[in-house]
Amino acid sequence: MIISQIDQKKLDQSELILPVLHPGNFNDKKISILVGAVIGYDKDLIKSPFPHQKSEEMLGRIEDNFRLGLNLSMEMNAVEITTGVHYLIKNYKSVYAGENQVRIANIPLMLKLKLPFAGFMRGYVAGGVSGNYVIHANYQEHDYFRDRPQLDYVENNARAAGYSLLSGSNYKNGIFEGETIRGNHFYTANIAIGLEAHLNKTYSIFFEQAYSHHLKGSAIGPAFDHFFSSTTLMGLRYRLLKNSNRVLHTQAGNSFR
Repeated sequence: MIISQIDQKKLDQSELILPVLHPGNFNDKKISILVGAVIGYDKDLIKSPFPHQKSEEMLGRIEDNFRLGLNLSMEMNAVEITTGVHYLIKNYKSVYAGENQVRIANIPLMLKLKLPFAGFMRGYVAGGVSGNYVIHANYQEHDYFRDRPQLDYVENNARAAGYSLLSGSNYKNGIFEGETIRGNHFYTANIAIGLEAHLNKTYSIFFEQAYSHHLKGSAIGPAFDHFFSSTTLMGLRYRLLKNSNRVLHTQAGNSFR
């Protein structure tokens, strides 16, 4: 009788403990698909290593520009992968004369690590790369070169240095205007910190501060412009799809996710 009571006591304890230690409790992967709209302000430092006769301070100039775009994200617990398409508006002073007008399709690929919740707010850090593709361009340097054919030697030196050039006869075209990707693209490495506020289970807004660093080996325009950008972003996100694995229940009716 005493042995039977001891065995029954052990059985009762196992019923309470085993559901808590079930491996499924440590294997919950919540996967969500999110779409978002974003608008941003860029503080661009444009550097032009192209050899020219201007003073040294003309090699770098700071301009204010803007962007807007759409994001698509896959979230798994505290990790998120984000891509999308951003439309960048870049107006900046030419090294030689006038102002360049460039429109860029920016395609980011970012890995985001989210911090624990603080109420309905959640911070995050992110890093990744972006491809930047010139879809429309109006480089006013073209007129400068056209009127000064003696500067052709500069272009030849740049070609020898391994730079990709746009059309030698017309610097005003982008990819959507008949040009190829070569000479119309560059890549950046990106880091960011941000804060996301969850309005409910479906919608959230976010604020983000990012920095983009132009990578070597690619540049745009006749002056081989490089872009280094500090970007302030804000946007709205919608949780399109959410999926999680099973919920475990104990005999007492409690559930564990």
